[in-house]
Amino acid sequence: MFEIEPIVDCKNELGECPIWCGKENVLWWIDISKPSLFRFNPQTKKTNEWSLPKAIGSFALRKSGGFLIGFRKGIATMQSPDSPVEWMDPPSDLHPNGRFNDGKCDALGRFWVGTMDKNVTEPIGALYRFDLQLKPTKMDKGFTISNGISWSPDNKTMYFADSPARIIYAYDFDLAQGNIANRRVFASFDETPGRPDGCTVDSEGFIWSARVRGGRIDRYDPAGKIERSIVMPVSRPTSLVFGGPSMETLFVTTSTLTLTPEDLAKQPYAGAIFAIETGIKGHLEHAFAG
Repeated sequence: MFEIEPIVDCKNELGECPIWCGKENVLWWIDISKPSLFRFNPQTKKTNEWSLPKAIGSFALRKSGGFLIGFRKGIATMQSPDSPVEWMDPPSDLHPNGRFNDGKCDALGRFWVGTMDKNVTEPIGALYRFDLQLKPTKMDKGFTISNGISWSPDNKTMYFADSPARIIYAYDFDLAQGNIANRRVFASFDETPGRPDGCTVDSEGFIWSARVRGGRIDRYDPAGKIERSIVMPVSRPTSLVFGGPSMETLFVTTSTLTLTPEDLAKQPYAGAIFAIETGIKGHLEHAFAG
């Protein structure tokens, strides 16, 4: 049995994109709906929150310091949580009804980010790769809600989810060139509640996926078979990342979105950040190298 502890009762409407910073030993994440950027220091138990100027989808830390942010309608950089936003030109082929959603950096520091249909009905979303000069390249398309980007420890496989399709895909990944090929179904969800949201990969190459609306975390083996599930005390776990001194703590963001007062009474820690001591090592997520 895993110990599941609510460590920050922040009541996020849509907590997402947790990132563990190994330099500062702090956890960063966002509330997409508010929108806000958060930082939690496990040693001091202190939480900081900064308001953001626009609706956000995801973000990454930068090796040079500051942040690369995937706002819903464009990519931008910030030198600090309260500094001015420097906007980049959006991709010229961004669909009029598309907006940026989940994003993450590969091992060479390129930023991969998916788009989604703002109406959550049509497969007009795409997967983009931003190089170190923030030049975008559309790498794939045909998704409704892009989610759950991650890579295998050997960087030969990339994982990517389309939440409404209830599918986690796998691609062959060429790290040197930043190319993907051979998209295939890695795992498809059955008819039980929930669909794939954020994901991370541990040091053994197993894939951890947050089953939003399903109230659990699933761990898949490299062949796509569920190895174990962790039942959460909330119904909407959204994303997850390994961190902590030994990189064995799984931090999980959650959501209160669409929950009724009756639901919230049964889930008093909905929207909180949870820590799960797994006994399994993860890895640091990569920073943007540009």
